[in-house]
Amino acid sequence: MFYNRTISKQEILENTPFKIEHHNGSDWIIAGEKSNLRIVTTYTNENGKVDVQSIRELENHGFKDVQVIFDELITKFNLLFYTDNEWHKQIMENIEDMEPLVREAMRRNGGYEIEDFDNGIVKIPNR
Repeated sequence: MFYNRTISKQEILENTPFKIEHHNGSDWIIAGEKSNLRIVTTYTNENGKVDVQSIRELENHGFKDVQVIFDELITKFNLLFYTDNEWHKQIMENIEDMEPLVREAMRRNGGYEIEDFDNGIVKIPNR
């Protein structure tokens, strides 16, 4: 789940080399044959309407190399993210400050080191 912002499908199409395709009832970010992520949620805007163009969450089905997608999205859009594990921990332990959880998630899921949390500046590891 993205922590610090949403991005639109249009932003991805205009600012990355990726495609967005519809398969089996879902939209997918496609980066070649071996890397894709399913777009699983949409964002409810300030008017309470579902915005089907805005992306807040991506789902990895565990069989694809998704680092190329995350590296690009983090670099282009200064995205920070966390996973279901951190979300559950926040709820169960009533944690208000998400920064340590976001840092943990990004380190564990891609080896990302956050250099500037407030501005979403992240060091991408050499791959």
